Amino acid sequence: MNKRKVIIPVLSAAILFPSAVNVFADPYKQVENVKSVEFVSMPVPATAEEKSTMYSDAQATVTLKDGSKKTIDLDYSPLT
Repeated sequence: MNKRKVIIPVLSAAILFPSAVNVFADPYKQVENVKSVEFVSMPVPATAEEKSTMYSDAQATVTLKDGSKKTIDLDYSPLT
């Protein structure tokens, strides 16, 4: 069997699959328990070390419909 006849469709599927999967996502689906999300900023980097590194001290405060709140630390994760 000709390798080219197999490789081209497989590579095409590998490229198209990630974009096709996003079609099935539901971006407007409501989260039942969440009332609001507030982003809490972080202070401006003050030292040379803080200015030269990638980091985040920011937080998000999630308020649920029952009135309870949860604060979540946001982090910096490089894409690989």
